[in-house]
Amino acid sequence: PPSCRFQIMMAAGGADIDAGAPGSQLQPWEQENAAREAAEGVKAGTCTILDVVETLGSPLENADPRMRARGLQMLSEVLLQCYSLLQEKEVTHLALFFENRLKDHHAVIPSVLQGLRALSMCTALAPGLAVSVLKAIFQEVHVQSLLQMDRHTVYSIITNFMNSREAELKSLGADFTFGFIQVMDGEKDPRNLLVAFQIVRDIIIKGYALGPFVEELFEVTSCYFPIDFIPPANDPHGIQREDLIASLRAVLTSTPAFAEFLLPLLIEKMDSDVQSAKVDSLQTLNAACMVYGQKELKDFLPSLWSSLRREVFQTASERIETEGLSALRALSTCLSRSVLSSDDEDLLDSFLRGILKDCRHHLCEPDMKLVWPSAKLLQAAAGGSLRACYQITSNVFPLLVEQYSKHLQSSQRRTILEVLLGFLELRQKWGPEEEDKSPLLCFKDALCSMVFSALAEPNVQLQLVGIRALTFLGLLQGLLDLPDMDKLVDSLAQFILYEEDSQTSLAAMEAAGTLTPFYPEAFSRCLVRKLSKGLQSGIACLLGGFSRGRRGSSSALPYQACVKKGLVSPPLSTGANCAVAFTCISLASLCGLKHMKYIKGADWFLDYGYCCSHLCSGWDYGGTLLVCSFKQMPCLAAVFFVLLVSELQEDSTPFQQDRCLQALAAVSTHPSIMKETVPILLQHLQKVQKGNTRILWSKYRQPLSLFPNGER
Repeated sequence: PPSCRFQIMMAAGGADIDAGAPGSQLQPWEQENAAREAAEGVKAGTCTILDVVETLGSPLENADPRMRARGLQMLSEVLLQCYSLLQEKEVTHLALFFENRLKDHHAVIPSVLQGLRALSMCTALAPGLAVSVLKAIFQEVHVQSLLQMDRHTVYSIITNFMNSREAELKSLGADFTFGFIQVMDGEKDPRNLLVAFQIVRDIIIKGYALGPFVEELFEVTSCYFPIDFIPPANDPHGIQREDLIASLRAVLTSTPAFAEFLLPLLIEKMDSDVQSAKVDSLQTLNAACMVYGQKELKDFLPSLWSSLRREVFQTASERIETEGLSALRALSTCLSRSVLSSDDEDLLDSFLRGILKDCRHHLCEPDMKLVWPSAKLLQAAAGGSLRACYQITSNVFPLLVEQYSKHLQSSQRRTILEVLLGFLELRQKWGPEEEDKSPLLCFKDALCSMVFSALAEPNVQLQLVGIRALTFLGLLQGLLDLPDMDKLVDSLAQFILYEEDSQTSLAAMEAAGTLTPFYPEAFSRCLVRKLSKGLQSGIACLLGGFSRGRRGSSSALPYQACVKKGLVSPPLSTGANCAVAFTCISLASLCGLKHMKYIKGADWFLDYGYCCSHLCSGWDYGGTLLVCSFKQMPCLAAVFFVLLVSELQEDSTPFQQDRCLQALAAVSTHPSIMKETVPILLQHLQKVQKGNTRILWSKYRQPLSLFPNGER
């Protein structure tokens, strides 16, 4: 339309041909309006894109490059708004036109690139046109001499064509890769680098030909490693250093073809004094091991091990130590993955033998500072695979047993046992022991003897480590036979019932609770019966304390302490309170409550009548207690009971029956055990309460009547 034609001419800085008068340059917003009007005309069908080009004929052919740039900018803005409506013939003519203008004055190039970006998003793109456009850009445009925005436009054109015309671009072979290397070389802006890194990764992952340009492609990206970008304050683009690190790492570790160039670079940066470079190098090595195989690592293993060993032995940074151990574990995993033929060298075996040679002798010096770095390195290498674990532990286990016998000081034995514990924890990553290969099975008797010996020591800290080691031995199913389990349970029972140190006793209870689901018969046969006898033997003392407490005797300290704290009121005793509370919770669990109840402190007991109000006089945890089905949360009763008993035991002298009650709660983590512990606690409750039993039963009979007889 004439009005649109006039606007376009004016926006382009040309002259209105019909009027014959010189035009004046419009303001930017007026130019945008003119482009929008022209685009709307194309969309409405009142004009075509070729009409727009014809209208812009004078500015596009103007001798002044600035006038030509304005005309091309106007055309590009129209194309960006209506590119999806263009026909294939129109796209072809426009593409050829813009390609030719790439040879024009440098002031015109940014506007030309904007037009090509619009065309790169067209679906009606004739075959071969994408290749033609990119060849023209590679040959005619020196990208790094452009402004950041214009360089970003070039990356966008390449990205669009890679997404829509992948097969055509691959037909260029290695020329496409070389062309992009020229485009990217020297890029510095982080906004552009994020896009460029993604293009490089796509070239590799999508299988574009690299040809003889593998090293060049690596160099054009690795020159940014390690990233030291610090974003400016109030950066509107929100680009962080971590974004660039992750994007570059994805490129460097995307193909084994980079291994011969990347690994020497990582070793060099690990040996530097810059902490961030060390961390970045170790993390990149970790990621590369997920892609590489033995072939790529073979020539660099000695240097890699030397650098990793130094970082763990000498570093003062916990983070560098952690990353170094993680990288070593990744190397072990990588070497374990490869399938060996009869002629191949077993690199995992030689690699682990080197680690053992450098670290094994430090385990013989439990007082020296290198014992722990050596143990961590060995454990990291063993964590790579089951095969690596077997090779390391078959060498370490007999050494640890020997050193434990040789060193008699408790501190030395504790260190040795903690090193052993690290290997036991590591072994849980894999399944049951294999009879013919497992070092644990081969050295089981010696290891068990070593751990049981630690339990017999008077040193509390050594006992605690021994209990933890014993727990992990028990968790390795198939390792311990019946006599071993009986001895294990008996040892835990001794600590629970007779150990004066509360820390050791609680650790034994925790161990019992952990192992009970795996060995319910052994704990039922050995531990529950002993705990039942412990309750029986404590009844008389408990009742005596209760009666004396009612008369105000000072000998009833536990009871009086509870009264002072407002935990109980006469006539109930401390042991009775514990028994009632745990019995009620256990019954609720066994009944399989169908509706979860959210209850608070004493209100639960008072409102629902699970126990007499004396039990909770003045008691309020101030939180919410969840009571639900035993099938859903079998440990709920135990958790609540431990809380209650620990509250009751404050400011009081521990009684044996209190500890038995705690232990019964701890092991109530299996249905078969619960069926035994609840009757025991009910029996204990009846004996303690005597005449109060009928009252207590009447208190919680009503809520129990809500359930069918079978569940009750």
